[in-house]
Amino acid sequence: MTDVLKIGKKALTVSVVFTTILWSIGFAALVAPLVVKADVALVAGDVIQGTSTKNVFYYSADGKRYTFPTDKVFFSWYKDWSMVKKIPDAQMGNITIGGTVAYKAGTQLVKIQTDPKVYAVEPGGSIRWVETEAIAVSLYGSDWAKKVHDVDPTIFPYVYKVGSSVNTASYPVGALVKVGSDYFYVNAANSKQKVSADVLTANGFQTKYAVTAANLDGYTAGTDMATDVALKTVAGTGSAVVVGGGTTVVAGSGLTVALAADTPVAATIVTDSTNTTDGAQALIPAMKLNFTAAADGDVKVKTVKLTRTGISADTDVVNMYLYDGDTQLASSPSIATKVFTFNNSSGLFTVSKGTTKVITVKFDLKNSASAGITVGFQVVALGDIVTDGAAVTGNFPVQSNTMTGATVTDLGQFALANVSPTADADVDPGQVGYEIWRFTATTQSQDVELRSIKFTLIGSFNIADLKKPRIRP
Repeated sequence: MTDVLKIGKKALTVSVVFTTILWSIGFAALVAPLVVKADVALVAGDVIQGTSTKNVFYYSADGKRYTFPTDKVFFSWYKDWSMVKKIPDAQMGNITIGGTVAYKAGTQLVKIQTDPKVYAVEPGGSIRWVETEAIAVSLYGSDWAKKVHDVDPTIFPYVYKVGSSVNTASYPVGALVKVGSDYFYVNAANSKQKVSADVLTANGFQTKYAVTAANLDGYTAGTDMATDVALKTVAGTGSAVVVGGGTTVVAGSGLTVALAADTPVAATIVTDSTNTTDGAQALIPAMKLNFTAAADGDVKVKTVKLTRTGISADTDVVNMYLYDGDTQLASSPSIATKVFTFNNSSGLFTVSKGTTKVITVKFDLKNSASAGITVGFQVVALGDIVTDGAAVTGNFPVQSNTMTGATVTDLGQFALANVSPTADADVDPGQVGYEIWRFTATTQSQDVELRSIKFTLIGSFNIADLKKPRIRP
């Protein structure tokens, strides 16, 4: 097979020994998957139970199962048992145990019997000591003690990570607060988001855990909350504490955010003037951000909010991405009136202690976007960056340069089209030289240089089961 893959209007044949795969190269190329016969199909977010056991687990995106230590922990996340999926004991035994689930943030207060301190729970199992009873009454009401639950001391130091204490009457991150008939979610830096009835349900909030306040006048108002799958992510890879090995990950105390010196300069971005098939410019570098962690520990970044600037509309940006070099970290942020929010409770990325990680913000331009539009982005305030407890500093707002739209008639295009298979199929283990996908690659208007292809593997098998994948024209 040659080292150079020539792209033209001809079919390419992919011959691999795969059982289940989707090949992704950053384009919307969807291929009917091959399905390996399995006992029960599982997806991230399932709650599972063996057919002959009482233990219930959360099935995470990392392919591991996480234990609910008590029914109280379970009911902090779910209203009832209706979503529990029964699977064969043998299948359960093949799923690695990843750790133990913590109480959902904002639902309960926790303690252990050998320690009089009472802690509030924040996202990711971070806990904060509520220093005085007066503060507890102010935040949680006169019956605050009824919200306190003991945690097994043998798992406490592995499931929960102690952060800074609560020494003022300010709600911890993750609190759901009812003011009149409205509900608000408390974010970092004393900011709040209004939560509609639909979003309460979509994000798995239970109003019975809401605390009541006369007002939240001292909190900065953010955009209304949108549906965010991260808020329903119970556990998974990237938790602040690694359970099972007894190793606590030390979090850094600070994170500085700044515009990188080599951030993209102001430039012209283009779309097809004919408003037909050529589309528009994609993966446009918009800005580079330097994230610098303090020397005392790694810092996990969970949320990055970017506010659109310039004379344009939210719909002119059809997708956005966060990149670490050539590696895509996140895409498809939630959008709410100029604000594009990347969020992952397990962490978007981690900055190693004493180092700087450069994150590039990229976006796709809308097909038929008007000539003359201007697009830029900024991190408005320190509250737009949420970490695993590290304090965020910087000279805000951090503003990108501005891109200006133009239209052309000969925009280059690279397109993929599926040839086969056209439907799901079963693959027997041990099959050699199996053709999993045949597709065509075509270009229009301009020559296109293909520099790399990224293959993303999905399915219920182990990567070690795949042997000698290859591509050939």
